[in-house]
Amino acid sequence: MPDPAVPRVLFLSAAPTSAGHVYRVEHAAAGLAGRGFETRVLPLDDPGAVETVAAADAVTVFRGRWGGALERVHAAARRRGVPLVIDTDDLLFDEALLRRGAVALLDRLPEEERDGWIRAAALHREALAAADAAVVTTPALAAAARAVVPRVHVVPNGVDGRMIAAADAARGAAKPSAADGMVRVGFASGTPTHHRDFATAAPALAALLVRRAEARLVIVGILDVADVAELRPHMERIEIRPRVPLHELETELARFDVNLAPLEAGNPFCECKSAIRVTAAALVGVPSVAAAVGALPEAVVDGRTGLLAADAAGWLAALEALVADPSRRAGMGEAARRDVTARFGPEAHGAAVERAYRAILAAGRR
Repeated sequence: MPDPAVPRVLFLSAAPTSAGHVYRVEHAAAGLAGRGFETRVLPLDDPGAVETVAAADAVTVFRGRWGGALERVHAAARRRGVPLVIDTDDLLFDEALLRRGAVALLDRLPEEERDGWIRAAALHREALAAADAAVVTTPALAAAARAVVPRVHVVPNGVDGRMIAAADAARGAAKPSAADGMVRVGFASGTPTHHRDFATAAPALAALLVRRAEARLVIVGILDVADVAELRPHMERIEIRPRVPLHELETELARFDVNLAPLEAGNPFCECKSAIRVTAAALVGVPSVAAAVGALPEAVVDGRTGLLAADAAGWLAALEALVADPSRRAGMGEAARRDVTARFGPEAHGAAVERAYRAILAAGRR
């Protein structure tokens, strides 16, 4: 017989192969399990998902869209009398925002695929509206979600023990700059959604390559630098590396001397995004120059763990300052590593997840 004193949370993931699943599902389940909860993780479309609801005290669906499997899980949760939670990590439930072109991913999609994303936004919103609560990544995303579901809890993306161990191993390898003296300013793009973000830093990067002979730009993943007019004259100073899975990202980031975290200002979608572009680099001791947008100013202690930039002049000044000063880079990188481990590591993240789920269980159904 299950112990009634042990809270049981079922996580059902609609995106089980995504990086978001690792951050939002696996990390949350591990954090709760380490604090006396019983957790289980299944794909949303698992044949046994609906039956598993009967043994849960709360059910969380990651990136759930209304229809099919989610409708059946919703009905089972109602029969069981337990709260249904939607966990979302992007502002993909605002159909009007997608229609206005705020999501860069849609820029280069065929019309039929673009329309599919817009239709999906309505289903994401319907899922939120049917939920008892939501768990999201940032305060800005929480504000948007509260227009749909009143109970919203913010749990920032955290880093787990595996990421810390991998980062420590990656930090132990010599940087390429130690061999050739070239300072690598890097941008890691895991999805085809960042060309507009990157464009906000491109003029400063082009100027940096003109002014600092030792500077090199490194692009990891999905970004066509040839599309960026400012950088075309500097292609011989740009290193293109392939996209890597999440569990290999630390090795790539550790090659950087400076990390880039640009975001498009004035775009609600970008303002809701999490700070993992900064925290992942910080974990390997690499300081970031980051846009003063959304969650990034909270993740960067300006002048201590990285530098914030609000415009092209700010980007260039920050990049030049770090490229020119190896001791400052090293000091900021180490401060960033300590800060991210303290604020977003397993202990802090587990405590945040527990607070959210204790509140969800106490409130029960809406």
